[in-house]
Amino acid sequence: MNGVAVILQLLSADAGVTGLIDPDALPSRISGDVLGQGVVLPAIEVELVSSVDRNILSPGGARHVQDRVTVRGHAATVPDLAALMKAIKTACADQMPEIAGLAAITVHTDGAGPQGISPATMARARTQDFLVRYSEAT
Repeated sequence: MNGVAVILQLLSADAGVTGLIDPDALPSRISGDVLGQGVVLPAIEVELVSSVDRNILSPGGARHVQDRVTVRGHAATVPDLAALMKAIKTACADQMPEIAGLAAITVHTDGAGPQGISPATMARARTQDFLVRYSEAT
């Protein structure tokens, strides 16, 4: 369990996101794996950028972790991409979800990337990064 799982859960449970992406198509269109050419748009891929254990003295039974997660939205048009990126940010920013196996989860934005064409999907794409902090059992 890591920050990618947290972001995937937030995206899949958000009405703004599922209003843009058919909920029946979620496993293939909101993915923790690389999207490829031919994916039905709009689609979202979630990727772990980095993970850092926050070393503290005598942590006890929990490790404090900070994951940087990037969410890449893919859409056919600029307006569709703008709507998707807004929904992604709204779904994930400043959240404190409850997820089994993790404690004290917080999610905050950490910058957005440029808009361009994704070589993987040949669609318009843009990224939004999030910092996901949580405690996990050691």
